[in-house]
Formats: sequence, C-alpha cells, structure tokens
Amino acid sequence: MAFRTGFSGMNRNLRIGTRLAIAFAVVTIVFASALVWMIRAQSGIIARTQDRASHGEVLMLQYSNLYAGGLQTGQATRNVILNPTDTKARANFETAATEIHTALGTVGKVLRTYEPDSSAKLVRIEKLLQLWQEDLALQQEAQQLAIGGKPADAVQLINKKETALWRDIKKQVFVLREGQQKAMQADLALMAAETDTQSRVMAVIGVSAVLFVILIGVIITRSITRPLAELRGVALQVSTGSVNVPAAVPYRDEVGELHASFEHVVDAIRQQSDIMEQLAGGTFTDQVTVRSGEDVLNQSIQRVQSSLKQLQEEALLLSHAAVEGKLATRGNAEKFRGGYREIVQGVNDTLDAVIGPLNVAAEYVDRISGGTSPRRSRERTTATSTRSRTT
Repeated sequence: MAFRTGFSGMNRNLRIGTRLAIAFAVVTIVFASALVWMIRAQSGIIARTQDRASHGEVLMLQYSNLYAGGLQTGQATRNVILNPTDTKARANFETAATEIHTALGTVGKVLRTYEPDSSAKLVRIEKLLQLWQEDLALQQEAQQLAIGGKPADAVQLINKKETALWRDIKKQVFVLREGQQKAMQADLALMAAETDTQSRVMAVIGVSAVLFVILIGVIITRSITRPLAELRGVALQVSTGSVNVPAAVPYRDEVGELHASFEHVVDAIRQQSDIMEQLAGGTFTDQVTVRSGEDVLNQSIQRVQSSLKQLQEEALLLSHAAVEGKLATRGNAEKFRGGYREIVQGVNDTLDAVIGPLNVAAEYVDRISGGTSPRRSRERTTATSTRSRTT
C-alpha cells in the first residue's frame, strides 16, 4: 500500500512521457535481471554437471587402469616364470607397475580436489596402495625365483600368496568402481532435481515479473485515466451551467496542464456570468476585458454593457431635463440600434403625447390672460395638431 501511495505521488509530478519511459526502463531491467539470473543459474548447473561428470569419468578410467594394470603385471610375471630370459616381459611388468602407481596417485588427487568429504574413499585407496605394493613385491619375488632357476617355487608362491592377494585387490577395485558408478548416477539424479527446481524457480520469477509489469501498467494507466475522469466530471458540470468546479488537481503532467487550462476557461465563464448578473441588476461599473480579437463573447458583453449604459445616460438626461422644465428635450434614438432604438423612440413619443396637451393648455391660459378668444386658439391648436399628425 505504501509502495502504491508513494508511486502514485511520484506519478503526479512526472509527465506522461517520462512516466512511460520509467515504466519501460523498470520492465526492461526486471526482465533483463531475471533473464541474466536464469542464464547464470542454468550455466552453473551445466558447469557443475560437466565438472562432476568429468572427474567421475576420470575416476572410472583410473579404476579401469588399475584392473588392467593388475592383469598386465600378472601376465608379465607368468611370462617371466615360463621364460626367465624374457626381458620384454620384465619391461612390461615395470611399465604396468608404474601405471598402477600413477592411477592410484591420480585417484587420490581427484578425490581430494573434487570430493572433500571422501575420507573413507581415501582410506580405501591407501589400503589398496599397500595391497598393490605387497602384490608387486610377491610378483617380483616370484620372478627372481624363476630367474634363479626355481620356477616351481615361483609358481607355488604365486598360487599360495599372490593369487589370493590379487583377488582381494580386484575386489577392492570393483567396489570402488561400482561405488563411483552409483555416485555418478546420484549426481545425475541430483542434477535433474536441481534442473527441475531451477525450472520452477524460473517459472515463479517469470510469473512474478509479469505480475510486476501488470501492476506497473495498472498504476500508470490509473494515473492517466483517473484525472481524465475527474476532468470529464468537471466538463459535465460546466455543461449543465455550473461554474463551481473543484480546486486544481495535484498533477503536474499534461493532464494537470489540461485541467489548469480548463480552469482558465471556467474562470472566464464565471467572470462573464458575474458581469451579466451585474448588468441584470443595473450595475455597469465593471469593465469587461477582451482577451483577444477572437474573444467574441466578451466583445458582445462589452457592446451590451455599452448600450445599456448609454440607455441609462439617455434616461437620466430626459429625467433631468423634465425636472428642470426643459420639456422639449428628447433622447437621441439614432445612437442606438434594434430594440434599444425602439425604447428611446418610444420614450420620445410618450413625451410628445403627454407634453403636447400641456403645451395647448398653457397656450390657452396665456391667450385668455391676454384677452384672446379661446375658440380662435382652439382652431389654431386644431390646425397645429393636424400639421403635427401629417408630419
């Protein structure tokens, strides 16, 4: 929850393009990291498998060399017993004996290097080395007996002592080889289990990465759609005639800029409605500001305000003239257009209709006071009225 709150707060201060770029970078890093981890893990499994298989094969080869060396030394000894002058057989014996010692040394080195917990095997190898040394010593003794002209004693030595020792050596070699085969099979099973576990971990990581990407996508989408929905609500309010829109949204991206621009529009409408309310109440003091040459509405309001103000001035002019007794004063209808002209002209006509009889009465009084006949005045008045109607 804290992550989402912090991420949403950061979203409000970032532009949409920056937000998308960060989301893309995060997704790329997540997938790249997961891919690198999976490759390294798989490479580690492969390397361990190859390493174990390699030293296992080395051990199997050396165990085979031990058995083969034992067979070769035994065959060489029998050849010497049969033919004490067979130097080639003696040379083969020395070569095979050397190979046996080399194989035992290699086995010990491999075990100490790759199997730190192989102390039991090392003890067995040391015991095997001692058996080999005893066996080789017996064979060398049998060869010396044959060379000294005692082949029967040599055969007896081989049959009574060396053959039983060789069987024990062969048994030890077979035990080691079978143990190594089982160890290699166990290694393969372990590698298979590790591969299976690794596959599951990879699947979990992959699903987690996808869910993380979906979460980021939802957060980014909501950070864009939510303010747009708020702005749509404001637009619907304005469309119903309301100008009481909410305060500015806490966003600094393109949506926030759009909301700020919309607020400017609403402020302009609010100012115009205030001015129209004042005009409806008869107040014409506030000035209308025309923002540009394309501000048609404010220009129209300005003309309405000017026409009403002039109409007020004409009305005040007529009222002041009437108070001062200037009954001949009339409004200038030519200054107006449309209904405003009709209003001023109607007032002028009303004044003419009211003031005309007053002027006649005043004339009668004036003539009577001067000794003039009212009838003659009436005729003159009738003639004057007739001229007024014709004009």
